[in-house]
Amino acid sequence: MRVAATSLIYAVNNLSRSFVLLVALLTSFGCLADERRVALVIGNGTYRYAPPLRNTLQDATAVANALRDVGFSKVTVAVEQTRNQLLDTLRTFSAEAETAEWAVLYYAGHGIEINGTNFLIPVDAHLSSDRDASFEAINLNQVLAAVEGARRLRLILLDACRENPFLATMKRLNGTRSISRGLARIEPEGGTLVAFAAKDGQVAWDGGQSNSPFTSALLRYIRTPNLELSRLLRKIRNDVLIETGRRQEPFVYGSLPDEDFYFVTARPERPVPAPPKEPQASMGPEAIRLDEAVKAPDASGKPDRPSAPPPHGTPVANLKDPDPKQNARILASNTQAELRRLGCGPSVVRPVWETEAKSSLQRFNRFANMSVEPKNIDEAFLSKLQSLSPPICTVSCTDGFVAVNNECVAKPCRAGERRAANGVCAAVQDRPKHQDIVKPTPKPSKPPPAVLVEAPRRLKAVPPQRRLSRPKTGCTLFNGACI
Repeated sequence: MRVAATSLIYAVNNLSRSFVLLVALLTSFGCLADERRVALVIGNGTYRYAPPLRNTLQDATAVANALRDVGFSKVTVAVEQTRNQLLDTLRTFSAEAETAEWAVLYYAGHGIEINGTNFLIPVDAHLSSDRDASFEAINLNQVLAAVEGARRLRLILLDACRENPFLATMKRLNGTRSISRGLARIEPEGGTLVAFAAKDGQVAWDGGQSNSPFTSALLRYIRTPNLELSRLLRKIRNDVLIETGRRQEPFVYGSLPDEDFYFVTARPERPVPAPPKEPQASMGPEAIRLDEAVKAPDASGKPDRPSAPPPHGTPVANLKDPDPKQNARILASNTQAELRRLGCGPSVVRPVWETEAKSSLQRFNRFANMSVEPKNIDEAFLSKLQSLSPPICTVSCTDGFVAVNNECVAKPCRAGERRAANGVCAAVQDRPKHQDIVKPTPKPSKPPPAVLVEAPRRLKAVPPQRRLSRPKTGCTLFNGACI
């Protein structure tokens, strides 16, 4: 009986140690199944007292879908928020963040900085004076408080550094209070990252496409497997700098603990034997034979791709994603970014080969004496592009533009000129003042006063007088007769 009890105790102790070891291993690899990630996505675009923002609602919808795709357990979307609604939304999300390991907050809309304090602008804010910001806007510290309950990662993405629409009409009641462009730098507590679409003092572009440059870059990389968060943010910065001609530079404030954070993790692939080395295609005047540049396929029938990053240009993203469509989008974006770096365009990097991107590739073919089509582009061609030094294509600009750093920039117009729709500066014709061209409405004239006209009088007929003849000399005139 005593031996049986001893054996049972020994078995229980071994089982307990095994369980503790298993939990420790799962924790060390970050594979706990109950890790909870929550996100709040806010999009404000239709402002009552400011011009609307075109892309914010599309940006918010696309980011929310991407966060769901990468496994967030709950994604809350709030659009066109007034101040009271936004406060309630932040309060509710604060309770959600306390039960999660990750808390991510994304905001697209107007944001301003007053005297070093950053504010997010609700759609009902009027902001007639600098003092109104504390009562009508949302202090960024309230946003930081909404995510501080998360246990591992607290991330805030602010696509809110656009031009202050209230700056021209806002009264400054305090002469020492400054109002600047963009947002001011901050210093959040440890374990919290705040990513601005543009660094302090800069203004973010709303974008000419369906998404802003910052959000387009975020959507391009957030689904990439095994891409660590710090590197993801650096790739976003690089793409935005390229797309905006270095006029907008995203910036990250804060620090993270000593661990890696991934939006998407992929299982390690089975190692394959190294293929035999193939001769490299030269970049001479001859056209590249892409079928010779691709390496020999492995046992699965798929061509083996080089794993080392190229020496120059944008690093190749992970192209061993199980989704071949995602691979094609990543390859298209990276190739267009390299074509733009070499001075061939396009003006906007997209994950598909649109008309402008195809024209940029044809331009590169013409200057490099090649004949490459979008359907034949692979990693070998991308590596060749990254090994080249710019410029390859000679920049030629149309009227009204000049070449600056391999890009066409609009010429500044002189005083008294205005840029027309075709980009050419033309003299502004003087327009008459408003009071000169708008004639005042004449007042109705009063009728002249009535004039009384007397009726003509009837005159009595006067009998004609008899003509008297001169009397003769020596006679007396009597009754007209000389006697």
